[in-house]
Amino acid sequence: MKANLAEFSHARNWITGYGCTSASGGTTADYWDALCRGADLSSPVDTARWPVQVNFEPKACLWQNRAGLLAQLLVAWKQVRAETLDGGQPLGVILASTKGLIEDFVWKKTAAEQQCDPLAPLLERFLIETGLQPVRTICISNACASSLSALFLAQQWLAQGSVSKVLILAADQVGPFVALGFQSLRALTSTHARPFDRNRDGLQLGEAAAALVLSATPSSPESHELLPVGLDAEGFAVTRPSLSGDSLARACVMIPELREAAPQLIIAHGTGTVLNDQTEDQVFTRLFEASTEKPDITATKWCIGHTLGASGAMDMIAACRVLETQKVFHLANTREVDASFRGSYRAARDANPNWSQTERVVQRILITSLGFGGVHAAAVLQKSVVQP
Repeated sequence: MKANLAEFSHARNWITGYGCTSASGGTTADYWDALCRGADLSSPVDTARWPVQVNFEPKACLWQNRAGLLAQLLVAWKQVRAETLDGGQPLGVILASTKGLIEDFVWKKTAAEQQCDPLAPLLERFLIETGLQPVRTICISNACASSLSALFLAQQWLAQGSVSKVLILAADQVGPFVALGFQSLRALTSTHARPFDRNRDGLQLGEAAAALVLSATPSSPESHELLPVGLDAEGFAVTRPSLSGDSLARACVMIPELREAAPQLIIAHGTGTVLNDQTEDQVFTRLFEASTEKPDITATKWCIGHTLGASGAMDMIAACRVLETQKVFHLANTREVDASFRGSYRAARDANPNWSQTERVVQRILITSLGFGGVHAAAVLQKSVVQP
């Protein structure tokens, strides 16, 4: 076991394909355009009535059932299908999601039906529709850290040599069960999510489906290198991280390169809740305060909402686009950064044609995810020079 872990700790993997669909539209180009334009496409959940009214139209789509979720996963998958999944190499498939996929059967279904696995049937149907024949499959539900947890497991599969590529699928839907849960925690804002703003008061919920291909070898010069993912769990609280951020910090320092030098950019979990943002700032300050050049910090949830188990995958796709374009999107709803925070946050700027340009070369990006139940994850994506 020690040998396997040592091998895994030095593993080098590559993101060789990706696709997504969300409130921004049905392609990664739509998503990237919305981030760079500073377009807030999230929409408040109407929690004034029972059952909770989840009205995302016209800004976003509500995928009411498993068939709707399958359709959206297929939209994301078709964007990566040409990315070297063919060729007879052994494939693994992982579905990452939270309990947002349960279609609210906790109220609507019989006791017997409540015992069913809410995730496996969706993955099984996806494999039938696509004709894929993976040698390994699994479903992961680690709340909002599900996508990065899936990448962590995918790296282990690749290190073991049981597969050559892993397709990570991530999707969630928002229904009354999920909306009421966040409302009960007083985590929802009635206006706009404002990550790291002094007036932040909660998050917006959103829906997305994403697909990532993680490979043991790069397929082209445009492949992006994923360093070993850091994963940690704490027993502090089920619904919020410890304010010290110790667990997230431990996940970050599991990545040796972060101990050596700060990244140029952080795509934070950045929900816009009081406690999440405070915890992340504590961690970023502790890790990078002594750095000669502090990383810029941004986030995506102000744009498409908090997409739960898919959020880490959506952040990873945004990181790929930053490396490819050398543009960095701002926190468009964040007007005045909390004065107690010490990080270098990319708050909103006056709109101009070059508002997403950055003066520094971005070669390495840190992505963070915090999940209910105390599972926290960190991943670093970096630009690599790969010979074709």
